[in-house]
Amino acid sequence: MNLSLPINNNQPFIAYGTFKPFELRYNLIKDFVEDYKLINLVGLMQEKDGVPIFNFCNRSYFRFTYEAYILNFKKGRALDAYKIIA
Repeated sequence: MNLSLPINNNQPFIAYGTFKPFELRYNLIKDFVEDYKLINLVGLMQEKDGVPIFNFCNRSYFRFTYEAYILNFKKGRALDAYKIIA
């Protein structure tokens, strides 16, 4: 099953699962990545059909901190990267 491509594919990608740098699937898109930055996300990580889904939420008992990365793609290469991600 393929996911829909983002309408504006010139936006950075927030990787919190298998597309994070140093994870296995990052190798599929690394040639399209200009740079990346480590960030912390606060919310709840859930799973649906084996895919991690991040949920931003404000309830204190659902708040955990996760490491994620903002991936900035090389100019003109974002669509190629998003096709692989999708």
